[in-house]
This record gives sequence, C-alpha cells and structure tokens, in this order.
Amino acid sequence: LDGNGNIIIAPDENYAREIMQLFSIGLLFRHPDGSLVLDENGLPIQTYDNDDITELARVFTGWSFSKSVGSRNNGYPTQNNNNFNYYGGPLYFQASWENPMKPFSNQHDNGSKNVLGTAIPGGQNGYQDLNAATNVLFNHQNTGPFISKLLIQRLVTSNPSAGYVYRVARTFDNHRGNGQQMKEVFRAILLDYEARSMTQIDNIGFGKQKEPLIRYVQLMRAYGAKSELPLSELAAYGYPAGQLDNFPPDATMLRWTTHGHSWWNQSHLRAPTVFNWFLPDHQVGGAMQQAGLVAPEFSLTNEYQAMRWVNYAWVLCNNWWQGAREMPKQRDSVANGGRGDSNGELDNITARHFVDALETKVIGYVNGGDSERVAFEKLLDELDLLLCAGNLKAKYDGQPAPNPRESMLEHSTYLFNPGNLPGSADRAVKDLLYLLSTSPEFITQK
Repeated sequence: LDGNGNIIIAPDENYAREIMQLFSIGLLFRHPDGSLVLDENGLPIQTYDNDDITELARVFTGWSFSKSVGSRNNGYPTQNNNNFNYYGGPLYFQASWENPMKPFSNQHDNGSKNVLGTAIPGGQNGYQDLNAATNVLFNHQNTGPFISKLLIQRLVTSNPSAGYVYRVARTFDNHRGNGQQMKEVFRAILLDYEARSMTQIDNIGFGKQKEPLIRYVQLMRAYGAKSELPLSELAAYGYPAGQLDNFPPDATMLRWTTHGHSWWNQSHLRAPTVFNWFLPDHQVGGAMQQAGLVAPEFSLTNEYQAMRWVNYAWVLCNNWWQGAREMPKQRDSVANGGRGDSNGELDNITARHFVDALETKVIGYVNGGDSERVAFEKLLDELDLLLCAGNLKAKYDGQPAPNPRESMLEHSTYLFNPGNLPGSADRAVKDLLYLLSTSPEFITQK
C-alpha cells in the first residue's frame, strides 16, 4: 500500500487458495463422514469463492525469513534477517528453513478483512491476522473430515469407509484446542477396527500401495542403516537445538541424493507441484475404476518405474551401502572446521551389520539342528513379519507349489552351501531379502 492506503501491488493469491484447497477445508462441503453436502438441486456446494481467496491473501502479506546465513569466510553463521526480499540462502543450511518466518510490518496489509464470512478487524499486525485466519480454517466444519480422510489414505488405506472417516473426524473435532489433538487423531486412525481387523486383509478395496520413497525408508529403518555423520553436526548449519533434542544422541544424517526421481519417479522434498506426487482421488482404469476405488500412489507406477524399483532393490540388498550427498565442508580439513573426509565416505549409508547378523542367525539355526529348509523358513517368516506384516505367510503357507513363498525358500536353500562355498550364506540371505522387497506383499500395505 502507499501512504494513502492505495494498493500498489496486489498480493499473490496462490498460497491463500492452496491452504484452503489442499491443507484445510477442501473444495466442497462435506458431512462428518466425508460424503458430499448437496444443495436443493442435488449439486455439491463450494467451500470458498474468489473473494475469500483475495481476502486471505491479504492476511499473508509481509511474511519472510526470520534468519539468514552468513558467508563461508565467516563460518556460515546464523544471523537475524532484516531483508524482506532475502531468498533463503543455500538449501543445505537449515537456518532460514527451520526457524519460523516473521512479518515485516511495512509489507503487511493491516486493513480489515473478511475470510469465509468471518470479519478480521483492521489495525492488527501480521501475527494477529495470521492467528485469526488460521482459527477460521481450523474451526471450519470441513477441516475434520477433510484432514482425517487424507491422513487415513496416507497411513492405512486408500479407500476408507464412511464410518472410518466419521470416527476419526469426531476425534479431531472433540479435541479442538487440545494440545494432544493430533496425537489423539493418529491414535484413532491406527487403532481403529478397520486398521487392525484381520477380516480386512481379504477385502480387495482395503490397503494401499507404498509409494517408492516409503519403501526405501522402510528398508533402511528395518536394516538399521546409518552414516558416519552425527546428526548433531547440523547445529553448525543453523538447525534449532530444540529439534535436535528430539533425536537419540547417536542419530546420524541420511544425506539422500536426488537420484530417486529418475529411479522411482519420486524423491524427497521435490514434488513437481503443490499437489504432491499424486492426487488423493486418482483412479486406475479398468476393474478398480469400475468398482469406484481410488489408488493415489499408482499414479507413480508404470512399466518403467516398476522395473527401476526391482533394479534399485537389487542394489540395496547387495551392496549394503549407498552413496549420499556430502555436507558442504565435509572434505575440508579439521583445522578449517571440516571433517577431513578426503575420500568423501562418511556420508555413505551402510547396513552391512544387518545382513551379517542374518547370516549368523541362519547358520545358528542349522548348527542347532534345523534343516536348511526349516532354517530359511524361520528367517523368511521373521523378515516377512518385519517387512510385509506377515502377509506372505498368511497368503501362501500350505498352498501347493509353485507359489512365491515356496520359490523364495527353494532358491535360498539351493544357494546355501557354507561347507563348500563360504560366501553362499551371504548370497542366499541377500537374494532372500531382494525377492521379499520386490514382492507384491511388500509393495502393497495391508
């Protein structure tokens, strides 16, 4: 605004629209069970219009980074930012991105506003306007069912029943203003009958495909993969101490590279649009679409991506390390504040100890009197429970051969010959992990 209150530059309306459409109330009014509210003509009712977008955009004016990063010569210090137009600095420094933004009063529209029928008085600062607007969105009747269904889809199943959505949405609404609200919502999602009942396993509409990045993270967590870069070192790059305190003292960094996009059609923090990697109502043509089922994660799946995952799983299950992205000063000498890592190896993510332990376990079973078949059956069932929630055994145990479980056992026992081939235990265990991590029972969560 100029000195007389006249608009010089209209605020960007993109985020105002996105926060309503994607992150709070959605496009259309919903009942508590997620079903559409219809008008007298049987048509859906919009939750907001262009005036609401314009008014909400005015609320968000004046916000920018509160922290900036100093120069390399000064040791990249974290410092207060007093430049509204500061661009955020290099992405590998956390200060600008991890600390809350702050409003610049001379850039904020402090006139009165009206958002979704609620008046926000003029003369307020950026914090006051922001709190008022977020309260409007938080207390909207749509927020509970809209957020609840999205969370259920990400955590449990792509096609939750109306009853499931209703129960979680009621939990959301009943804990408004409670500091434990989201904890109770997640508890309701994960402990609901539909999430835990074994009767749902055979329901063809239940479950979800694990998106590629989730598969990768699950494997790394299961294998106890670590680097040699302590997470605590992020403090030198502006990462808040209050956040670091949430992690175990021995936590290490997983400096993952961006090549996942070419390998899997997905990589962390690099979604192509604000709509993320897939839409929550994506449908796959054919029988699933005819049944009215959605399959969001399948929008990433094609013949190329499916084969790339198989190849990548082979790399993960055989090399037991993965090159990652180095920290900016990792190779600098210790005298200059670096790690002195001249070969750039400390960022590598390793899990060799996991496969070594599995080899020791299966050899122990055999030395304890089990047949090779029984030893690998025990190992497979343990890994099946860890990676596939036991679905492989539940589906194929006792079924006539050939079936996937039987094929995995036959292959492993065929390779296993430690008396004559010392490396055969290693090969058998790695192939077992590879076959399991590329199976439908691992890729599909049920």
